Amino acid sequence: MPETAFIAIGSNIQPEEYIPKAVERLRDVGQVVAVSHVYRTEPVGPPGQPQYCNAAVAIETDIPPLDLRLRLRTIEADLGRVRSADKFAPRTIDLDIVYYTNITMNRAELTLPSVELISADHIRIPLIDIGASRQIEELRDHSSAGGLDLRADFCCCV
Repeated sequence: MPETAFIAIGSNIQPEEYIPKAVERLRDVGQVVAVSHVYRTEPVGPPGQPQYCNAAVAIETDIPPLDLRLRLRTIEADLGRVRSADKFAPRTIDLDIVYYTNITMNRAELTLPSVELISADHIRIPLIDIGASRQIEELRDHSSAGGLDLRADFCCCV
């Protein structure tokens, strides 16, 4: 039976190109049921990087979380993502599972729900945008949208 996976998307290298491509590629791993607005955020890490654009997507999928994580890494690589020792390096695309209905786990490679659900506006706000679920409805109470600007000039539609 399919579960809903909520995936955070980020890009600060040509986001207008790579975010829509990533959303399209997510159709290969499940049925895309919701896509958030795109938000502009300041980068974390070394100064001088371009701003990030962040969004969230909900997909219905039969793929187990660890397998889905591997599929997301393949999509990232196909879209030009180069992983380096600098975890804050600029990137064409970043795809992270942050919530998966009815599944919790705490493994070195994946923690569900993500610990960043509460602490990171660039993840929380787009999830609220797509009505993440009753289980994380409490996020509304913690949201402030501080530091996020809605990117009204482009969107990724379902």
